[in-house]
Amino acid sequence: MKFTLEEAIVYSKEGRIDEWIQEFLRNKFDEHANPNLPLADGLLLEERFYYGPVEIDLDKITTIRVEEDLEGNELEWYNKVVDRMSNDFNGSNFPPLILEYKDNKLYLTDGNHRYSTLRRKDVDKYYAIIWGNKNLENDIHKKYAIIKTRR
Repeated sequence: MKFTLEEAIVYSKEGRIDEWIQEFLRNKFDEHANPNLPLADGLLLEERFYYGPVEIDLDKITTIRVEEDLEGNELEWYNKVVDRMSNDFNGSNFPPLILEYKDNKLYLTDGNHRYSTLRRKDVDKYYAIIWGNKNLENDIHKKYAIIKTRR
């Protein structure tokens, strides 16, 4: 697997986006990858819905932890990763952000480095996979019906 936006779109069209997310969150696909095993395991605890990848305005995302929350060596390491990613960014080569829908908001649950890179590159919109508890599926479709799935 390459863990690209295009690959995620293919998996989504095949109805297998949950499979792609599990592989993405568990793999160390390059020397800089940082698997997110707690999120991967947590997604398996109950039935979820998955929506996307969809293009979304980055201003609609509630971030839980980005660079303004970091200090010292942790901030220095974070900035090095974001600087490297900024140099590699070509407009659509990043995997989608992963967002949780709850409490009528979208929370960034995976992709802090990607999110910060997009912000530094003055990107206003990017693609995300939105997930949530199955009982919220109808709510997300009503609220975000205007979001267009990339084709």
